[in-house]
Amino acid sequence: MRIRAKSVLIPILLLGTGCGAAGEEKVHREFVPGTKITLKARKARYFLDENILLDYQIEYDGEDALAVDTITGLGSPDCTVVVLDFSGTKALASTRPFHSTGQSGRTLRRGGSVRFTIPLSYYCRLEKPGKYRIRAAHNLLWTDRDIAIAEGDPRLAVTTIEVSMPDDAQARKVTEQLLRAKRAKRSRSGPAPTPLP
Repeated sequence: MRIRAKSVLIPILLLGTGCGAAGEEKVHREFVPGTKITLKARKARYFLDENILLDYQIEYDGEDALAVDTITGLGSPDCTVVVLDFSGTKALASTRPFHSTGQSGRTLRRGGSVRFTIPLSYYCRLEKPGKYRIRAAHNLLWTDRDIAIAEGDPRLAVTTIEVSMPDDAQARKVTEQLLRAKRAKRSRSGPAPTPLP
């Protein structure tokens, strides 16, 4: 039997997310028994303009099987990301276009997990140093895509990061890393097409 969490969403939305990791885990497990959803930054500290990557992970230790589906790609519309600085100001939306890589679907059984990488720059722009609180949720096709994921939804997971201003040497290193990543992406895409005469 495959579980589609849609049928148990409404009563759980009223519970809120509780306090801290223990509270969040409790809500996840009540949403679909055996489900744990976490959000973790690859590093605790980043430089401004550095590529910030987050891992959104679903772990399943319940009965039967759990269906997990999403549109994949950079800036996926199936992923909601809200970033606040510690004064409560929301970060500006990203201007980067969505790059689809298709649709991903998995069925998780006891002990299984799936992880989605969230490149933050495809969802928002951090324009100053400081500490930031990040909330993210994947739709997972557990509810209609047209319905916004509400406050208190167990698919929402939270993490924090600190962003600092790099000195000249650190800024050069960040720029070199970005250029290397662009070159690697280009080489994976294959050679550029030969222009027509």
